[in-house]
Amino acid sequence: MPSTTTFRSGKEFRLFVRDDLPASDFGAAPASALPPKLLPPKFWRRVRRFAKSRSNMAVKAVAICLTSLTVAGLLAQWRAASPVREAPPSPAPVWLDIARPSRLYDLSAPQLAHEKFTYAARRHSTGGGREDLLTFGEFAAKKWFLRLSVYRHGEEKTADAPFFVDMARRAAPLGLSLDHVKLERSEKTRFGDLETADMTLSENSFSRGNCRGFRLVRAAPGLTLSGLACAPGAEPLSAPDLICLIDRLDLSTAGDDRPLRDFFAEAQARRMRSCGEITRGR
Repeated sequence: MPSTTTFRSGKEFRLFVRDDLPASDFGAAPASALPPKLLPPKFWRRVRRFAKSRSNMAVKAVAICLTSLTVAGLLAQWRAASPVREAPPSPAPVWLDIARPSRLYDLSAPQLAHEKFTYAARRHSTGGGREDLLTFGEFAAKKWFLRLSVYRHGEEKTADAPFFVDMARRAAPLGLSLDHVKLERSEKTRFGDLETADMTLSENSFSRGNCRGFRLVRAAPGLTLSGLACAPGAEPLSAPDLICLIDRLDLSTAGDDRPLRDFFAEAQARRMRSCGEITRGR
């Protein structure tokens, strides 16, 4: 058929388009469903000539509609074939808070009697270990402050971090940072050897240089005592004063945990000193 830009009838236009399509496929599906391999370059060249025609506005409209339907069909096929990616599930938390935990431990000390007290506990999601958190006072109040963690190991792997790193991890949940830490020393308690060091803790622009970090780890029965403590005002917190606080820790109930109960019973018989009543800062 000779190239032209005008048609005398709709039949001539249909024959013009059909010249480039296999006879077996013509009429089998609308233009929007035709795959790209059935639309040869010659077809598109003729569509462009339709659009450039100075006469026969109907041909222009038909060419534009045909092109739009074809592109829309191809886009629909591409979107249907594109897989929908779902966001990966959030990992399960390692530690789960215990609502209204029973108080397994008690620490009664005169210097802490008038400080705000909170008790919290959490359990390891896979290993079953339990950590009890006893907090006395508030860091920004310039009074006695003690954060004591009693961690009863479960089947989970326990972290073996350097003392400084462990103390930084203890401070972070409280919004505290370690500004300065001296070299840790070992001190005797009724529970065993305790690592402790003088340190300066800060919260925003407020800092306290009379604080101590401490850690005690016992493979049997599988217990870790650790935390942070600060003396009231500007008075330094000595190692003996800190040990007197730790030695006052008692077991309230152990349930069916006999190794833990036996450990505290043996520690009770090993009291090495009679701590005086520390009343400063009350």
